[in-house]
Amino acid sequence: MFIKILQYISITALFSLSFSGFGQQRGLPVLETPGSAESLAKGLTTMARASQAFIYSNPASIFNTNTKFNTSYSVGLLPTQDKNMSLHSIATAYQRDRSAFFMGARYFSMGSITEQWDSEMNPIDQGKKLDFYSYTLDLGYAYRISNSFTGYTKLGFANQRVISNFKAYYLTLGIFYSGNIHQGIYSLGVEVSNLGFDKYKDKTKSLPSLLKLGGSILLPTFENHQIEIASNYGLYMPVDDYVAKSHFNMGVNYIFLDKYSISTGGHIGENNDYLTTGLGLKYQSFRFNIASKIAMRQDLENIYMLDIGYSL
Repeated sequence: MFIKILQYISITALFSLSFSGFGQQRGLPVLETPGSAESLAKGLTTMARASQAFIYSNPASIFNTNTKFNTSYSVGLLPTQDKNMSLHSIATAYQRDRSAFFMGARYFSMGSITEQWDSEMNPIDQGKKLDFYSYTLDLGYAYRISNSFTGYTKLGFANQRVISNFKAYYLTLGIFYSGNIHQGIYSLGVEVSNLGFDKYKDKTKSLPSLLKLGGSILLPTFENHQIEIASNYGLYMPVDDYVAKSHFNMGVNYIFLDKYSISTGGHIGENNDYLTTGLGLKYQSFRFNIASKIAMRQDLENIYMLDIGYSL
């Protein structure tokens, strides 16, 4: 029994080190993974403008597009020295009049280990493979209160399998203001997310809620050329033994010929500094984005991500 306890302690320690870039001390890493390559390319500025995967970025921005329906799929690869992790997400949005409805799901494959003993401490021939994974199921609704103000809410459930099951239930509330300045369009918003709790066996504790302030501005440069500048500041509120921590994201997206885009951005704070870059293409009703995150420390993970989306 002592040997098995040591094995589980080692597994837990290795798992925590593997996800240091996702704030593992806050709970489930899947809640902090990027929801789309489009958002990741702009420094993971989730309060920037979006063209797809609205539920994992800025739901209010759907009203700044001609989109009535959108569906998208994103896949990400997180290579490490001892294993390759992968991230998958799907998202759907439907806009009607002043209302918009969203659905999404994420699946995070976090590798596996081989267990050498069963529950009775008997050796297992060739070992038993244990897969580590987590997933989320998310619903959202946005309402355009006026031509300037949009409010939204999101509900989510997360489950994580790492030796034992962890579960989380969370709520997000946000409001955005949009306006015009000269020939540009700007938006400013505030969002509170992670309003909920996680559960492990019979223990329940509150999630550290995240307050975000941010927005973006879209300016014309030349004919059929635009530049978007976006940023957001995030503050994790203190709860239980978790102290407050903050971070800052910023991104720039240059759009040319109304179909191509090139983006770059970055994140600072929480000992998790990184740079991002990406490319985008719009072809008829389809959108494609690729992005990469390059960590500024060797012990943090890089991410390479691809989006495919369709809009009507």
